[in-house]
Amino acid sequence: MKSKAFAAIVFVIFAIAVIAYLVSTGASLPQRLATHFDWHGQPNGWMSRPSYLAVFGVTGLGIPLLMIALLFAVRFFPAWMINIPRREYWLASERRAQTFDFLLRWGLWFGCLFLAFLAAVHHLVVEANGRTPIAMPSGIGAICILFLMAVLASTAGLLMHFAKGTPPDPAGTPQPSGC
Repeated sequence: MKSKAFAAIVFVIFAIAVIAYLVSTGASLPQRLATHFDWHGQPNGWMSRPSYLAVFGVTGLGIPLLMIALLFAVRFFPAWMINIPRREYWLASERRAQTFDFLLRWGLWFGCLFLAFLAAVHHLVVEANGRTPIAMPSGIGAICILFLMAVLASTAGLLMHFAKGTPPDPAGTPQPSGC
């Protein structure tokens, strides 16, 4: 499907961009940098630059790649292990491939959202460590709220997609063909 391929291309571009951003900003970070901050924006956790970049890079790519891999692998699970609304309808042989393509496409877009969130957080960490004294900029709250809202909207869209469709006849009688 073109839209699945498009989502995959956008995800790869996002992943490359985030890694390039980490690498390009990594040299400007101090050897020991603040990586965790309290509610008032004051640093309370520190890491070495190489450790921070490794953890952020692995987390930034690992979590979305793991999710995408699971959403691809679910097509090989038995139907009883898949918990989606109207499972019988969506996993019917005539819709099964489309269902799993939709899940994979959703995962790719969600991966882009996650990468964008981590890039924004990294940007604030870079800004915080460039200040004297070190302090987290006020934008972290807005970024977290926007990310949470996007996660909720994305999940609601996923559930609404699977909630639609013709429910199977509970009595098992054939449905009219509409002719």
